[in-house]
Amino acid sequence: MKFILSTIFLFFLVSCADSQEYIYPKPTKKGYVVNYKGKEYVYNPSYIFSIDKIKELPSKNGIIIDFSNKNLSGKLAYGFINYNDKYAQILFYKKTAEVKDGKVLIPISNLTGKYDAIDWKRKKYGTVGYRFIDEKGNIIYDGRVGFRYKKNHFIPAIYLKELPSVNVVKDNSVIIRFKSNKKTLAFIKINGNTYESNGILHEKIIYGLKPSTQYNYTVICGIDTLSFSFRTAAEKGSKEEFCFAYASDSRAGQGGGERNLYGTNAYILKKIFALAKYENVSFFQFSGDLIDGYTGSYEDIKLQYYNWRSTIMPFTSYFPVYTAMGNHEAYTAIYKVESFEKPLLLNFTDTRGRTGETIFAEEFVNPKNGPEKEKLFNPVTGKKLPSYSETVYYYIYGNTAMIVLNSNYFYNPSLIFDKKFTGNLHAYIMDEQLNWLEKILYKLESDEKIDNVFITLHTPIFPNGGHAKDDMWYYGNNDYRPQLGVRVKKGIIERRDEILDLIVNKSKKVKAILTGDEHNYCRLEIGPDMEIYPKDWKGKKIKLTRTIWQINNGAAGAPYYSQEKLPWSNKVKIFSTENALVLIYVNRNEKIYVKVINPVTFNLIDEFYL
Repeated sequence: MKFILSTIFLFFLVSCADSQEYIYPKPTKKGYVVNYKGKEYVYNPSYIFSIDKIKELPSKNGIIIDFSNKNLSGKLAYGFINYNDKYAQILFYKKTAEVKDGKVLIPISNLTGKYDAIDWKRKKYGTVGYRFIDEKGNIIYDGRVGFRYKKNHFIPAIYLKELPSVNVVKDNSVIIRFKSNKKTLAFIKINGNTYESNGILHEKIIYGLKPSTQYNYTVICGIDTLSFSFRTAAEKGSKEEFCFAYASDSRAGQGGGERNLYGTNAYILKKIFALAKYENVSFFQFSGDLIDGYTGSYEDIKLQYYNWRSTIMPFTSYFPVYTAMGNHEAYTAIYKVESFEKPLLLNFTDTRGRTGETIFAEEFVNPKNGPEKEKLFNPVTGKKLPSYSETVYYYIYGNTAMIVLNSNYFYNPSLIFDKKFTGNLHAYIMDEQLNWLEKILYKLESDEKIDNVFITLHTPIFPNGGHAKDDMWYYGNNDYRPQLGVRVKKGIIERRDEILDLIVNKSKKVKAILTGDEHNYCRLEIGPDMEIYPKDWKGKKIKLTRTIWQINNGAAGAPYYSQEKLPWSNKVKIFSTENALVLIYVNRNEKIYVKVINPVTFNLIDEFYL
């Protein structure tokens, strides 16, 4: 009976979608098609090259890199990677090589004598790092290649294409993830045990560890035998002091060079993670807009995600980073429509069923304890909405919990322009995610071992500089809401109030909301005497019963936003356009101490106790 009712409901939704002409890209032989205002528009994803199709070829003088794109030209900066350095970087050689017709020779034979930084002449193997720079001077990709030297020829070796990272570090377990360039058997040695992994992507959960303990581990993969260390989480309920880092919005910035490593501001990101390591953080929470994104090419978004991960790889071998989705992680079809000044961006599902959410979960390792998915269907395809797996979750460290939300779930960037477009609104937390949040908050409130809860999501609950037009405000217009075959009951401000009621009024443990999206650092006091409604508001009003902080740090490299005038501006305690890293010290003198540092100048931007 349940199946019959579901089928009838699904048929009803799809029928309604056809009659109401909801718009969502449909796959055809021509590409992804939408019909809009009587015209047909087609999108065909494009990309520079696929990192999975890069070929490494042998030669007498070095290794040939074939990007599998004959139209590719530019130059390659290259040099050895010396893994004896704790946070190994590419040691760029003084010369570059020409990329022509998509191919380039890395002349390793030239790197001898005073340039042999890894002793390859004696060992007969090593690793070279390289950077592809296009004809316009844009940095596109930082790669690496392992080689062996046999019979006077350089031969591609099996090696670590991505260094090991530690993920989801608990008080008794850890997930170690790395990639080899080819399918191979690899080994992880830790705590006196050896674990095997076979494949290209290697992910291994290691159990049986002790809380608050430093562990050394070694990964053996082809020519690489590399050792690192990490510290397990404090036991649940422990009141030992620890520090964690927070930032968001590292998408590419202006100024040239590494400020735009095809999708990410590697210059600032590297400095932020180096500072986090220097401050001995236990973990790093990074909440959205990692990359430029806004692409519908699977190969293109994978390249951008790789550039983000490769930038921080030397550090995440030692401590975990937890990631959240931002609006730039949206998977979008791109159309040039005459009535729009800018390209029309529509969220879509590709022919392999991939969405922004599924790709994000594929690229990053996060806890899998969030809600499943929304009950609503896509009114055009008739299929259920994507899973929340690894984009909504929570984790615990000692006496502290972090709840990570996805405020860009099934996000359609163009929904605000036309209600016929299908998808969710920027910053809107949909029903099932809200229900899950309520459930988890109740669970944590009832847990005597948890003293502190932090909520993080990409979009501020109260924008202050750059996003007054959206986030959870939309210039005070509550009419904005998702469009999924039905007009959902609650508008954006009503939904904001429901979230506030949960984390402020119904929780005593939530200490702060950590947000991004706005490219600045801003500390806002949220409390009972704060003005939170537009002057002509006629709806129900919420009364806040206590004070908490919203700490916005979208200053990890994206182009800056200045402060805007809003009803709650008098509650802004500090606002800065400097690049920033937020460091939160839990259980310092039985309190929570926060300091905010510019990772370039080391200027102390802010410090306070929660």
